[in-house]
Amino acid sequence: MAVTILAIIAVGISRIYLGVHYPSDVVSSWAAGVIAIAVANEIAGEQPEHVFRRPG
Repeated sequence: MAVTILAIIAVGISRIYLGVHYPSDVVSSWAAGVIAIAVANEIAGEQPEHVFRRPG
């Protein structure tokens, strides 16, 4: 997980360094990603308990 986060940060910084995106573009994309992950975790957390229970 830490390697993935470092890669995401490195790619964002490199995009700014290369002049492909403005810093606001990168930061807003990071924020949108965090919001999307939070929403997905909330949705996944609301699943009924029997979905995750093993039979037997």
